[in-house]
Amino acid sequence: MPDSLVREILVDPVKWEQDGRELFISEQQTPVFEVQFGTMEELDQFCHSVIQRIVGTGEMAVADNMLLLRFSPFSTYVVWRHQKLENSETEHQDHLTDITHGKCVLTVQGDSVLKFFADYCSTDLLSAHDRNFGMIKTRFIDHELTIWWDSNDQINVMIDRSYALSFVDFLYSLFTRR
Repeated sequence: MPDSLVREILVDPVKWEQDGRELFISEQQTPVFEVQFGTMEELDQFCHSVIQRIVGTGEMAVADNMLLLRFSPFSTYVVWRHQKLENSETEHQDHLTDITHGKCVLTVQGDSVLKFFADYCSTDLLSAHDRNFGMIKTRFIDHELTIWWDSNDQINVMIDRSYALSFVDFLYSLFTRR
């Protein structure tokens, strides 16, 4: 497996307050990989070998130290929950592509943050939440995002690294206008 890139944090933790509402944003330094295979069966085998279950297209699965986000029949994102990759050698290492240098994972917390994001997403984020999807790939006005959540008050956002700072500035302007 390739060495993880050491990179500086783009987004310092920030807390915004307005009219009794608060929004917290912090960058998570978690390694992100994309896994691609030529067939659905190969990707199913990969999912089963790393988390002992098959993850269907449009599903999210959490296991010990990793999160699988599958948006395509032939590829999935693998997000490690800790900075250090422990025991990450697998028989599928040739299919793992480190995209950490190109992606930024942000955690956004606040009262009804899921509803706040739903107001600006091109897909029905609240409907996805109600159906217990736990993740979605969408457009947030002009930004392409991958979003996953465990609650209404905290979401994780993966965005292209080159857009992260402007996205945070954009969030601030939306937050202050509400």
